[in-house]
Amino acid sequence: MEGRVLREAFAPEYMKAHPVKSGRQAQLVRPATSGYSEEEEQQLSDRLRELGYMD
Repeated sequence: MEGRVLREAFAPEYMKAHPVKSGRQAQLVRPATSGYSEEEEQQLSDRLRELGYMD
């Protein structure tokens, strides 16, 4: 993701304890599965469709 960390939004102590990481190693790894069972995924999709978030 492009952009920058708004360092000014964090206390200096926090930034020192949690340094900003960038580059290839800092990219998030997506899990192989969603963590939901097939039935739960279907229920979630149905609910989102009912709410108008999905077609």
